[in-house]
Amino acid sequence: MSLKDRIGAGVGGLVMLLIFGGISAGAFWAMGKTIHDGMRAKDWVKVRADVRNVSEGSVTYAYDWQGRKYTGDRTGTWALGGSSELDDWEDRMDAMLTAAQNDKKPITIFVNPENPAESLMNREIRWPLVLVLCLPFALGFGAGAAFALWLIGANALGIGSNGPILKSQVSAALKQWGFTLVWNSIAFPIAVFAIPSLWQEGEWFPVILLALFPLIGLLVLWSALVSTFQALRQGNPFAPRTARAR
Repeated sequence: MSLKDRIGAGVGGLVMLLIFGGISAGAFWAMGKTIHDGMRAKDWVKVRADVRNVSEGSVTYAYDWQGRKYTGDRTGTWALGGSSELDDWEDRMDAMLTAAQNDKKPITIFVNPENPAESLMNREIRWPLVLVLCLPFALGFGAGAAFALWLIGANALGIGSNGPILKSQVSAALKQWGFTLVWNSIAFPIAVFAIPSLWQEGEWFPVILLALFPLIGLLVLWSALVSTFQALRQGNPFAPRTARAR
């Protein structure tokens, strides 16, 4: 491979690393922040609050803490905001706010005693969003970023320019494991959380369709295990020097 080709491959790998790594890092951040906020809010204190304003996707409430008045607008621990139908969390929050407005009654919120200006309406961790929305992106795009990093390093060091470093069976097994990780990190979380609700609603076709994805994931996992066993039987994973010199 010429120097120009190596530079081009390195630039392409760098672009992949920035895009895939950025998406993966963002997904990991959203997971970490959501779980962290939910865990630390377990020690927060329950306080009654008056609902001031409710609009599309937002709410404002007021509360007292040790003689001082505060306002808050955070509803839950989910770091990315927005709406989702993966759980009934938003329906429960809407029902609570509607009842509070109609009956002109206060709601219960959770206040951080160490920082009373920080509050939440609900402190539960929304695991369906964490596992279905974030985890596949974190693992899938993380695998893509790892491949891009390897591509950059391989081209920078000239690895493989004189022929393959690994035996073909070993290389095939590694590629299969990479595909297996990406596929199953997306297929299984979605199936686990989507199929039960669709089953209860009697939506049989989507259930069958979604069930195919983890089934395929099991098949590719089995294929990766078989390829790994065959590669291990060959002993030394590296290709002979004569093959690299060709």
